[in-house]
This record gives sequence, structure tokens and C-alpha cells, in this order.
Amino acid sequence: MTRAAVRAPDLEGTRVVFDGQSLCLWPPAMLTTDGRGPFPPRFMHGLGIPWETVALGDHAWGYEGSGDPLHLWTTIETRLFPQVRSGYDDTLMMLGGSADIYRDHRTGAEVFARAVAYSQAARDAGFDAVWAATIPPFAGALAPTADDLQARLDHNALMMANVDGHFDAVMDVSVAPLDDPTDTAYYVDQIHWTTAGAKAAAEIIATVWALPIFP
Repeated sequence: MTRAAVRAPDLEGTRVVFDGQSLCLWPPAMLTTDGRGPFPPRFMHGLGIPWETVALGDHAWGYEGSGDPLHLWTTIETRLFPQVRSGYDDTLMMLGGSADIYRDHRTGAEVFARAVAYSQAARDAGFDAVWAATIPPFAGALAPTADDLQARLDHNALMMANVDGHFDAVMDVSVAPLDDPTDTAYYVDQIHWTTAGAKAAAEIIATVWALPIFP
């Protein structure tokens, strides 16, 4: 796989909102070796662009109308939609989907369809652009089945192909050095990134637009 696909949006004049699961939140600043926290603040650092994170750990995208408290759809109207600013450019960055696999045991195609529906809802609410990331590998306490592992691969293939052009940009955060959840340099528990992992994710995403990542 390549690290990125399709149209790269213009960051100037926009606001970025990060949504998805715990990789948008982990590691917290207090547990990082440099105090800079997870990948969103690393990616946004020095760009002079406003941003916000509304992600929820251990939550699947879920489906429209879901009342499951562990589905992001359940709170989309009160948690994500208010982030849209009238008359401004707002970009949604999605990194999630693993809980749709390990918790809901959806197929790769089903998780991709959930992500597409979520992104369309965000556009309908007023977001101007939607970026999306692949699902990094996971193991450890999540104990993925063979079907779960295949679902992640199938989802990522669909995401990278950007079927029907649903996303303005796609970033592959399943490539080296983030492709091995047993590598303790980049994964703290075979699920969440270490400081080095969060930095690598920010660098991969920044590479899409040749943006500088500060050390």
C-alpha cells in the first residue's frame, strides 16, 4: 500500500476536527516522553490552524440511528455537528473503525460502509472536507479472530482505493513502522501507540501535504 491516496486538501483557512477512537487521544501528554500527547496535536503543531478532538475511546462508528452508547453515531448530533462553523471551512479527520471489528465483528466492507455513512452525515451537517485513515493493526487484549484480522485488511483496501471518491484524502497509518502491533517501540499494549508511534502517525499524515513536523 501507498501512504496516501486521492485529493490533498488545502489546509489554509480551515479548522480541523479529529474524530474516531482512542488513537486520537492516546498517549495523553502526561505519558509521552516529550509532553506532546497523541498524533492530532503533533500534526497540527506549528500550523497556526485551529483544531479540536471529539473522539471517544473504545467506540465504533456504528450506524445511523444507533442508540448503542459505544457507537459514535449515538452522539454525533451533540458531539460532532456543533463543531461546524457557519461561513468557515471545516475539515473532519476520521481515524477509527477498529471497534466496529473487534466489538461488533463487522466485515471490512461493512466497516467501510459505516465510515462512508458517517462522513456523509458530517458533510450534510456542514463539514467542507473529510479525510480518513486506515485502521492500524491491533492485537493483545482485543484478541482479534482470524475474521477480525481479515476484516481490517479488507477495510483498509477499500479505504485506500477510496471507492466512489467518498473521502477528500486517505492516509495509510498501517504502514511501517506502525504495521507491527508487537513492536514495543511503537505500541505500548499492541493496541495504542507510544510517543514514537504517535509521532510516526503524525509524520505519515503530514507527508500527504509535505507539511513540516516539529521534533
